[in-house]
Amino acid sequence: KFITQLSMLLLQDFNKFMAQLEVYSADLKDEIKHSRQVEAALRESEGRYRSVMEAAPDPIVVYNMKGEVLFFNPAFTRVFGWALEECIGRRMDHFVPDENWPETQRLIDKALNGEALTSVETRRFNKNGDIVPVTISGDTYRDDRGQLAGSVIILRDITNSKRLRRRIMDISERERQNFGRDLHDDLGPHLIGIQGLCSVLGSNLKEESSGQVELSKQIHLTKLRPYHRLHQRFLKRFSLELVS
Repeated sequence: KFITQLSMLLLQDFNKFMAQLEVYSADLKDEIKHSRQVEAALRESEGRYRSVMEAAPDPIVVYNMKGEVLFFNPAFTRVFGWALEECIGRRMDHFVPDENWPETQRLIDKALNGEALTSVETRRFNKNGDIVPVTISGDTYRDDRGQLAGSVIILRDITNSKRLRRRIMDISERERQNFGRDLHDDLGPHLIGIQGLCSVLGSNLKEESSGQVELSKQIHLTKLRPYHRLHQRFLKRFSLELVS
């Protein structure tokens, strides 16, 4: 009888254990399923972001907190010449000119503090040793524990925009100089001619009426002098700029 009761108790405990094991197994299957779904979502998200970065026209670099390259897109290779296989896991200190390290260090300090990087104009070397003017912007990213994990940096090549800016400034300067020459060539003779006519008019009227002489003087002073001063002032400024 004792053995029978003991067997019953053992059977009940076994049944409870099996029931708990089934529940645990079901929970574990749910967790595995959820984990797989999360992993699939992460892979999909990573693939989507990678596709976006690969299609971006501007160079994009992903660094870890040590400043080592984790990834950069094809635009980086196109602009700077290095392939990802040459740089992954390495720092990119060699493509920063010595004179551009001060602003670069400030950007690094901001990234280490978790701050976003606003557009900063600086310069970088390409693989051939040529200087590439760029603007740098970016932000940091965090891991699943909320800890800083690295930074994503965008380097926009502004070579063409700087070249266009110089062309616009050259054209503006050339047009300003042309305007100065035109003003001198066109306005100067007219002013001299008007001044001469006023002098002749004054001489002719001097014999006839002193009132008319005063009138010719007033014409010269009130009508002609402002244009004459404008002409002289512009000539002086134009001459100084040509010398400089």
